[in-house]
Amino acid sequence: MNRGQIASQIFTYILGIVVVGLLLLIGLRAVDTIGDRSCDVQATKFATALATTIEKNKAWGINKVAEFVLPCGATRVCVVDRSVIDAVKAPGESAALDAMEPQFGGIVRSVQSDVAVNVFTETDGLFEPVSRFEDPAPITLPDDEPIRCFNGEPTRIRFRGQGRAVELEQS
Repeated sequence: MNRGQIASQIFTYILGIVVVGLLLLIGLRAVDTIGDRSCDVQATKFATALATTIEKNKAWGINKVAEFVLPCGATRVCVVDRSVIDAVKAPGESAALDAMEPQFGGIVRSVQSDVAVNVFTETDGLFEPVSRFEDPAPITLPDDEPIRCFNGEPTRIRFRGQGRAVELEQS
């Protein structure tokens, strides 16, 4: 082999390494995007299942337990009693809700800012509203609790029909 052929081969190998590196980089980005979309699908699936279950179990006297798989990274789902959403318009109007500020700050601020959402998932200590509910979901909580969270994987929730609303309890 002469010197020209050796230089040409080295150039070809370097070009091949660069092309393979670019393909790997593009592939890793694609895999990351697929993972993000998977989490979005799980969140939508969870919200739809919860909304459907609430709607189906509002009738008076229904007593049903349902299991839900929380979306990516979520550790629990928290709900706010519908009556609290209807009553609270500014800080200080609900002492029970204000007392929960240290534990559920994001939820309390959301309710007090008149955001009409009362279902949240918690991921890494941050509360995200469940977007499937554009108006507050017809949820009541026992024992005059303004906020209740449900843990577990899968999360088991008991639905008790109250006519126009559904009462939720951990099962």
